[in-house]
Amino acid sequence: MMHTKLHSILLISLISLPCVALAKEDVGALGWGRTVAAFGVFGTGDRNGFDGSSFAGRLDLAAFAKETLYGNRAGYEMSLELGYERYGEESETGSTDLTQGPLIFDLSVGFPLTLLELGDGGPGSIRLSVAPGFGMSVQEAYGYLRGRLATVILPETLTVDVSARYTPIDASHAWAEDTGLGTWSLQFAAQWTYDEDLAFAAFVELLDADLGVPGQGEPAVDGLGGASPFVPFERRAFQSLVRIGAGVVW
Repeated sequence: MMHTKLHSILLISLISLPCVALAKEDVGALGWGRTVAAFGVFGTGDRNGFDGSSFAGRLDLAAFAKETLYGNRAGYEMSLELGYERYGEESETGSTDLTQGPLIFDLSVGFPLTLLELGDGGPGSIRLSVAPGFGMSVQEAYGYLRGRLATVILPETLTVDVSARYTPIDASHAWAEDTGLGTWSLQFAAQWTYDEDLAFAAFVELLDADLGVPGQGEPAVDGLGGASPFVPFERRAFQSLVRIGAGVVW
């Protein structure tokens, strides 16, 4: 079971098409641009039946190549989040079952690819990108697919974007149980460029997840009449959170 899930994590990272959240346009003469962003993040909601809240710091790093074989930009994104959270009453170990806390640790790496650019940088110009990636947290190891649509409101000053990130249950392995978390998030963000070296950014994120539990009934059977290694999952609501963040980009 565990090997099957880890293979799925690698598979989604390899076969999915490639966003870096809140990346500004900054491509140098050598064809590489770099963006670093630091955020303070507050979250609240319900996890595994417990109400709670969280505080964290997040550091994002991204780099983009000017051109690729596809004729568009590609690169990588990396995000590290550290913080504290509490959902429900603490046990002797400082956390409740599968609520992750009290430590927040989430490290992820992705590979964005720009699929579509329309406009010349003026109002209404848009960029569509996708990114496969993988990561690990206190909760799980996972693979993900992120899509992002960004548009210009005020040229060289204000941009807004909407991004969605999805992890299917089969691309996740929860450390506490031999199962996975099916996670999706929707993020609305804005970035205000102060000058060539500094910008300010803020976002609101809706995050929801289901826990996969082994299905009841007869085991699955493969085409040869033997037991299938794939166990059917039933989905159980695990968490529903709202997160807000603000920070600087340079």
